[in-house]
Amino acid sequence: MSMSKSSHFLLIKAIDECLKNAISFLSDAKLLMNEKSSYGHAFSLCVLADEETAKAFFLKAVSQEILKYEDIQHHIYSHQSKLKIQILLELVEKTISSNLLETLINLKPYYEEMRIQLVNNHFRRYRADIRKKREYLNKRKQNGFYVEIKGDDVLSPNSFSEDETRSFYREVKSRLKMFKEFQKKNIKVPVELLEVWKSEWVVDSL
Repeated sequence: MSMSKSSHFLLIKAIDECLKNAISFLSDAKLLMNEKSSYGHAFSLCVLADEETAKAFFLKAVSQEILKYEDIQHHIYSHQSKLKIQILLELVEKTISSNLLETLINLKPYYEEMRIQLVNNHFRRYRADIRKKREYLNKRKQNGFYVEIKGDDVLSPNSFSEDETRSFYREVKSRLKMFKEFQKKNIKVPVELLEVWKSEWVVDSL
């Protein structure tokens, strides 16, 4: 059964607000980098922007009736789940050639299972990298806001380098731009990517 008009409108409004919030986080991060040289706080704001973009991605899938809201309700509030989908999107940009991506997009719908298998097989080799990057980003987000004693060292927002922060800022901005195109042109959220995200090796049990 299709969702009601009111439910669809609510989802579209929520997606737009997520994008506005992500844009604001990135704008604030840029200001902190350029005006204050506050790279730790800026890095953490970039992570928050990434998480808001991921939330919009999930809600977009619900609005297109690819996912059910009750199935992803937990995940839109889970830092780990949101970071996983963003890391997968990053790997799409970096590891799938444009020719292969175009081929996958143009394959007919009844080849969906084959497309899912192709994408799944591709990402399996990166499972350790996905987990490592997710844990790194979650930890760096905390380090960007708070001071921590770790062994014989003290970690603080002042320990972030300009190169690290600006590089991550560009990554997040690129993913946000990609999702804005999905939203603007009403492109269908990639089912293959969601299936990979849902697979046991990507999504932690609740």
